[in-house]
Amino acid sequence: MLFGAAVDARRQVRLLQYLRKPADHPVDIGHTEGEYLKGWLIAVD
Repeated sequence: MLFGAAVDARRQVRLLQYLRKPADHPVDIGHTEGEYLKGWLIAVD
């Protein structure tokens, strides 16, 4: 979605870092919806 929006806006987007929760907060393999703490650090040119 992010990269599609960048194409529509005629902008270049660079992924600098993928952010996720620390290792002491594991995700149950049977409940991947539990991986809700995440984000992207991006640069828009």
